[in-house]
Amino acid sequence: MYLLFFGLFFLTPLAWADEAPPERVDVNSCRFEELVTLHGIGPFLAQEILIDHSLKGDYLSLQDFTRVKGIGPVLAHRLKNAIRFGDAIPASGRSYPTYHAVPCSKMNNHDP
Repeated sequence: MYLLFFGLFFLTPLAWADEAPPERVDVNSCRFEELVTLHGIGPFLAQEILIDHSLKGDYLSLQDFTRVKGIGPVLAHRLKNAIRFGDAIPASGRSYPTYHAVPCSKMNNHDP
């Protein structure tokens, strides 16, 4: 009986030690499928994160991540060990494509 207790109590943690810790999700380059695997992030919030990222750029920190509607300081704190902000580019260093306005008179003009 003592040997069974010894094996269960002391050898079980060794089996857990072989498991690698879960990899952190990079919120600046992840896909929808990766976001919904995070605890507290459902399909709606994952979509909000992706939309916010496409409109406002990379997240640089947890505080920056809270700009997403639905992510407050509490949820951000819970996610701090599950997410990372790899290769974030500050908004000041980001280059955006230049779009040129087309006059309205030429938009629907089908004449050659």
